[in-house]
Formats: sequence, structure tokens, C-alpha cells
Amino acid sequence: MNNSEKNKNILELKAPFLTGEYMPMEYTCEGGGQSPQLSWNSVKNAQSYVLIVDDPDAPREFLKPDEDAFVHWILFNILPAITFLPAHVSLEELARSYILIGTNSSGQQRYMGPCPPHGPAHKYRFRLYALDQKLVLPSGATKAQVVQAMSGHILEQTELVGIYRRHSVGHA
Repeated sequence: MNNSEKNKNILELKAPFLTGEYMPMEYTCEGGGQSPQLSWNSVKNAQSYVLIVDDPDAPREFLKPDEDAFVHWILFNILPAITFLPAHVSLEELARSYILIGTNSSGQQRYMGPCPPHGPAHKYRFRLYALDQKLVLPSGATKAQVVQAMSGHILEQTELVGIYRRHSVGHA
């Protein structure tokens, strides 16, 4: 097996920023809070993909009792043929692609741009999973439900971590 064949099944996620870099403001609460463009390579035998975006640095008082991080976005049952999400992807585009949206920590089924309290920068984890099956969960599932349903079905996973800290003082 040559190197290109060996690397074919390694999942890689690409965004408009690299791991450890600051996220562009347009994807945060200070710049419209739109979702970034994301792309990844296909993984052999993957039946679906799951994307979970969360903030492990969120203060405990912003988390629900069962949360370990503030959840900004959950997408699941992404078809194996889909390896690209455009920037500012709409709920209608996701629905047309049969992608299910989980419930974020604000109780909504949508992307919620980073909006940390003033202070140090927070890390925003974009975690992508290639699964050997689709998840049998309804739209609106929580992160805990998605993680439990994925257990034992992850073929590959990757993580891209963006950084962000608030600039203005006018946002809540």
C-alpha cells in the first residue's frame, strides 16, 4: 500500500481558518454569526457524517447540567456524498440535503456563532465524525443523544479548533 492509499481514509476538515488560528469575525456574534464554509474528504465505507461545534471554555453557569461544553451547532446524518457546506448555509439548504440539525445549548436548531464573555479567548472545536451508519434520531437531538448514538460506529474523526475572543463591549 503506498502513502496516498494509506492516507485516503484519514478524515481532514477544512475551514477558512486553521487549527489554533482566530476565527474570522463574520462567523461570530460580532459579525453576523453565519456558519463558515467547511469541506472534508470522503471516508471509505462511511454511511454518514456528524458535525459538532462546541466551546469547552464556556463558563459552567452557561452550561446545562448534562453538558461538558457549550454547543454551537450539531449536524447529523450528513450523506456520504456530501463533503462540502457553503458559508452561511441556510436551514433550507440543509433540509434539501436531508441533513438533520440538533439542538444547540441555546435550545435552537441552528448555527450559533461564537460569543464568549469578555476576557480570554475561547477555543471552538469543530469535530467531524465519519460513521458506519446513519443515526436513528429525530431532528432536534441533543449532543448527548448524538454522542451516545455514535458510540461504536465511528470510522474516523477529526477536529479543527478555532479561537475567538470578544472585541466590542456592546454585545450581550
